[in-house]
Amino acid sequence: MSTVSHTDEVYGKSSFSLFVRAFVQNKGAVIGLLFIILLTLAAIFAPYIAPYDPIQQFRDNSLQPPMWLEGGSSQFILGTDDLGRDILSRIIYGARVSILNGLIIVAISSMIGVFLGTIAGYYGGVLDIVISRLVDIIMSLPSLLVAIAVVAVLGPSLKNAALAIGVISIPSYVRLMRIGVRIEKSKDYVTASRLLGAGNFKLMFANILPNTLTPVAVQMTLGFSSAILTMSALGFLGMGAQPPAPEWGTMLSESTRYFLSAWWTVTFPGLAILLTVLGFNFMGDGVRDALDPKLRQSN
Repeated sequence: MSTVSHTDEVYGKSSFSLFVRAFVQNKGAVIGLLFIILLTLAAIFAPYIAPYDPIQQFRDNSLQPPMWLEGGSSQFILGTDDLGRDILSRIIYGARVSILNGLIIVAISSMIGVFLGTIAGYYGGVLDIVISRLVDIIMSLPSLLVAIAVVAVLGPSLKNAALAIGVISIPSYVRLMRIGVRIEKSKDYVTASRLLGAGNFKLMFANILPNTLTPVAVQMTLGFSSAILTMSALGFLGMGAQPPAPEWGTMLSESTRYFLSAWWTVTFPGLAILLTVLGFNFMGDGVRDALDPKLRQSN
């Protein structure tokens, strides 16, 4: 029975199909993935989905409540802010800002982190010590504090906020890759490739790198939620996207004084941040569990 089962696993199912099956069994991960897909589609087609331009002002309808409350109207489903801007439209366009900047942050920080972690783990010695100490210094400081310091030097803007978040995201990728490369470089297939004449560049990026990317893929998924949350925090502090940009953190910052009198101006942007972060975290947990052979076998 064990032979048949093993044969079926080797010949009947690909690694990708095993991953998909394990991922689908995690209901939270599936829900998170579906939410992120819907959010991404909303961001892409925002001009066609949003009822209004996100900066269009309806002065006669300022602080209008959601449509299901007294005084609300179907014209503004989630109500309006103090300037009469449609909250639903601003949240939809805010998804575009969050998804795009999250993608840029994760792509840049992961590429830099993977490169530095690979050379640190492969070469070791002084190079490894220097890179590791720099990483330790950055990780020893509160990430939000480092981001605020970078933005304070460069000036408050969405671009500089993304750069700051990218800087504080690099160390996690460096540490993952450094550990993975140090483990892989002593294995037989690397020794065989070296004996066959493979150079250091080929050994690092053609042989070792593909076998160390699993934890990086998980970190990239979770890195989205961290990037979006930090971006919103910087926006709330006035150091990220600047008004009238439809960014969720900026929307919260602009509406805090109306928290008691017009709760919807704060609640809906806050829910957008919460649900997006939860969606990426659930999806990241599902990816991690599906890529772990021990967890796959237990399921």
